Amino acid sequence: MTNTKSTIISPPKVIFSIRSGFDALTENLGLLIFPFILDIFLWFGPHLGFFSVIEKMINDIKNAPDMMLNQDLQSIMKANQDIWLLIGKKVNVFTMLRTYPVGVPSIMTSILPVKTPLKTALWIDLSSLATVFIVTLLISLFGILIGAYYFSVVSQSVLNGKADWITSLVNLPKKFLWSLLITLFWLVFLFVISIPASCILTLGFLGGETFGKLIILLYGSIMLWIFIPIIFSVYGVFVFDLRVIQSIKEGIKTLNYTLPATGIFLLVVFIISQGLDLVWRIPDESSWLLIIGVIGHAFVSTGLLASSFIFYRDANKWSNKILLQRKSA
Repeated sequence: MTNTKSTIISPPKVIFSIRSGFDALTENLGLLIFPFILDIFLWFGPHLGFFSVIEKMINDIKNAPDMMLNQDLQSIMKANQDIWLLIGKKVNVFTMLRTYPVGVPSIMTSILPVKTPLKTALWIDLSSLATVFIVTLLISLFGILIGAYYFSVVSQSVLNGKADWITSLVNLPKKFLWSLLITLFWLVFLFVISIPASCILTLGFLGGETFGKLIILLYGSIMLWIFIPIIFSVYGVFVFDLRVIQSIKEGIKTLNYTLPATGIFLLVVFIISQGLDLVWRIPDESSWLLIIGVIGHAFVSTGLLASSFIFYRDANKWSNKILLQRKSA
């Protein structure tokens, strides 16, 4: 009797993907230069702030006649004023170099350092809201650009065993454009769904505490279901050189056929990443010991990115084989 049964296909392996990703990184340690330089720049480099913009906005609100008549609103504004002023003193616009879903990882975006082992960081205050918007946009675009180059060389180190820096640089305009389009697609999509979501959450709180918590849980589950395809939607661009729509479709299809394994993989990556980040952030921002955290974060985050490329490649092949078997059945 001829063998007409379908070949049993194993799902992508979580531990194998993680181990293979770090093996690939140890052979291409030059990849660490991306997160390392970004964190060093955010730590020692000049900081772009917008304290004067926030201060002006607060003063304009305080001087508005209608606001002066409402005592409850005055107290709320006073409480929020301290928070906004703290943001103006702490937030560095250069942290927008860390973009999503394509971008170079950074530990400094969570620390937001003000001091360095040498001295207090140099702050450059942006004087107008328009300037803040334009500068933020330009910095974000540059963040996507270097992120696309970073993703390209990391994916090549995994798929080809060696990063081809020149080829990645030649293909960078195309990768940047596709990464930008996917980023804009998901930004618009998330903005659109946030409108009805905010209305639903408001109605949920009006329905009582228990009903509100149920709505929040349901909303969180939906957002998690949406967030996972965002992670893989861009991987097709770098692993299979797909165009924007094809890459998004492949990401969603891969998720649908590998959801249990994908969920476990993302959970393991999250635990490793966030757990070690707690360790990397132990030294104070004014201590040279923090450089150990910078190097450690660069190694772990790059290794996990390489592992995710391996997992996506294997998961995509597995889902394609399942589809082929179903069509031939």
